[in-house]
Amino acid sequence: MNTLFARLLRSYVVVLFTAILVIGAALAYMYTESLFRAREQELIANGRRIAQIFQDSLLLFQPSILVRTRIEAIASTLGAEITVANREGLILTTLDESRAQRLRLSTSDVRTVLQEGTVVTRRGYEESVQEQVVTALVPIRAGQNVVGAVILHAPIRGTVAAIRAASRLLVVAALLAAGAGVAVSYVLSRRIVAPIREMTVAAAEMAQGNFQRRVENLGKGEVAALGTAFNELASRLGETIAALTSEKQKTESILSGMSEGVIAVDAAGRVILANPATSEIFGGPREWLDVSMAEDPQLSQLWPHFQRVLASGESTAAELHLDGRILSVNVAPLADPGGTPSGAVGILHDISERYKLEKMRRDFLANVSHELRTPLTSIRGFAQAILEGVVARPEQVRRYLQVIMDESLRLSRLVNTLLDLSRLESNAVSFAYEDVDLSASLASAVERLDPLASERDVEVRLSLAPLPPVKADRDWLAQVWLNLLENAIRHSPPGSQVHVRLERAGEPPAEKAVIDIEDEGPGIPEEEIPFIWERFYKVDKSRRYARGVGTGLGLVIVKELVERHGGQVRAENRPEGGARFRVELPLSRPAGQ
Repeated sequence: MNTLFARLLRSYVVVLFTAILVIGAALAYMYTESLFRAREQELIANGRRIAQIFQDSLLLFQPSILVRTRIEAIASTLGAEITVANREGLILTTLDESRAQRLRLSTSDVRTVLQEGTVVTRRGYEESVQEQVVTALVPIRAGQNVVGAVILHAPIRGTVAAIRAASRLLVVAALLAAGAGVAVSYVLSRRIVAPIREMTVAAAEMAQGNFQRRVENLGKGEVAALGTAFNELASRLGETIAALTSEKQKTESILSGMSEGVIAVDAAGRVILANPATSEIFGGPREWLDVSMAEDPQLSQLWPHFQRVLASGESTAAELHLDGRILSVNVAPLADPGGTPSGAVGILHDISERYKLEKMRRDFLANVSHELRTPLTSIRGFAQAILEGVVARPEQVRRYLQVIMDESLRLSRLVNTLLDLSRLESNAVSFAYEDVDLSASLASAVERLDPLASERDVEVRLSLAPLPPVKADRDWLAQVWLNLLENAIRHSPPGSQVHVRLERAGEPPAEKAVIDIEDEGPGIPEEEIPFIWERFYKVDKSRRYARGVGTGLGLVIVKELVERHGGQVRAENRPEGGARFRVELPLSRPAGQ
């Protein structure tokens, strides 16, 4: 087990036992040394007492019985063996003869004492007695001369026993101290490790995303400071992560809400970011991350522009024709914090609609110019003929003036129609919704166009089912019928019929009124039906600028008005020939609302 707690506990135990061993050894040495020194001092003191007895040098050659008795008494009291020697050899000893002989032959310390007159002590193991002994050699002086020596041998049986007893007591005390120390070390280690362990758990939770975790058991001292710093770090890190997450969500929301495509690549040209609009531009959802732009069939056309930016570090812009669409591409470099280019980001904008609108604007201006030029040219030509006297007869002048009047009216209708269309498309027209009887509205429109129908020998037949009124603007709804009826009459051959039918369709709440206006003309080429709702579009191109032909704006206005009333309009060819325009208006809810 290599946890911090185990390492701390082991460290404490090692230090504790090392200290106990060192202190125990030191105490044992000091105790042993003190016992030996005390024994030596005791022997030296008694040796000096004996030396005083032999200050009379005559006793060194023939000690009396009394002297022997006193020495033996001292030896018995000390538990020691005493030997007295003069310069010639032993004169008295309490040792047996064999030990005394060995001592006389082996001791060199006696000569040192006799020669130098100093006290000599010696410790060691004596083979003859198989135990430790302390020896003290004290000089015997006669005046200033050393005349002999007192040798005291004291075995240390009692001393060793005392040392052993003290050692046993010291070992017991050391074991008790070690046990207490281990317990204290265990408690201290746990107190130190507990906050750190809690910080470890908190750090693991933070790694999982829980930045609300705090360390409660802070402890004291440096660990408490560390815990406080950890809590502050968690708090600030949580705030930073929350801010980064918020910014990331904002960025993702912005990118997701952009109509322009945003795509970014790294320095190797692999996609690292693409928003949903990019998928829409390229045909639908797909996985973009880590796609190689150079190798992807959809992105390969973009790669040269990104490659140029990655190589030069400068922004670029271009327009691409991609699958029938036109893309505006703006590419800018991405840089790391050190300013080194690390990728590129491109903004893709589908400008096909803008090009289409621009084309429509150009076509509109061209068509308006043609539509205005035709009547103006006629007016100018006929007026010039009258002014220059080319025509003189009254009936010719009258006919020329009639043409001028007709073209002026046509020009007025064109301008009014353009104004109406502009107002409708800009929502500048207010609709006054009221209950309108569709049967009466259709009959009124037919009646107003009766002169045109009679002129072109076209019969208009009505088939009107009784229906409840609809909510509509009476005048604008009438304009719908007039435009459709006029269109049908003008495209019907003489002797033909235009049929107007009003029927109910659907079930509540999806009930609706269906109005069909059918002619018996040539019909509309199927491929041109989708385009008849465009401005100035005319099916018969040869009659585009002929007098008496419509402006090419009537169906545009019809579609706009019907949709403003909440309905639908469509065109189709009849199986038996001719065209049918069908208008559907809701009956169950107010139209246009």
